[in-house]
Amino acid sequence: MTIGTPLITSPVFTNRTPEMQDYLENNSLRALTAGIIYEFDEKQVSIRLTYARNFGTIALPYEQPRDQLYSLIGYNYYSRRYKDLMFSWEGAFDTGSHFGNNIGLLFRMRKTF
Repeated sequence: MTIGTPLITSPVFTNRTPEMQDYLENNSLRALTAGIIYEFDEKQVSIRLTYARNFGTIALPYEQPRDQLYSLIGYNYYSRRYKDLMFSWEGAFDTGSHFGNNIGLLFRMRKTF
């Protein structure tokens, strides 16, 4: 668990030995993030992309940089019948040599009072 940026690899995800469980394997990186949000008729579509090139650490760099692309697309809308009820759908796909390929889906229902 790291503080400051989610792009620094947490010790939870490292492949180090148990005595190095608190070691940050990757804290040297370059990243670019872009996103867009489009709103219409109380609906919202969002797309976010992050590209990161990971170099390991200054003391122990990776032999080759590891690239990773993170993507997220989301759709939010309010119920026609109940205006204080919002539904959200999100899908994420990550690909690259740092964490491999991953996919995730989220459905959320939120009611405001």
